[in-house]
Amino acid sequence: MANERVAVPGKLPFDFARLSRISISACGTAYYAGLIAKYWFERYARIPVEIDVASESRYRKVPLREGDLTIVVSQSGE
Repeated sequence: MANERVAVPGKLPFDFARLSRISISACGTAYYAGLIAKYWFERYARIPVEIDVASESRYRKVPLREGDLTIVVSQSGE
């Protein structure tokens, strides 16, 4: 593994070190980008990630808890 660090410009509205789980919702090619993000978060940050197709997420109540993060990825034109 690389010993490099990722520098995030600015301040995030959450404490990345305290995340317990990430939920990603996206459609189409944005969904594929979400799958790559899932891989990176799980591999490098060791944070469990679940991903849903956004059009189907309306039928599911994702059980979010304190310490969880939701990322919604949109394609241009939506």
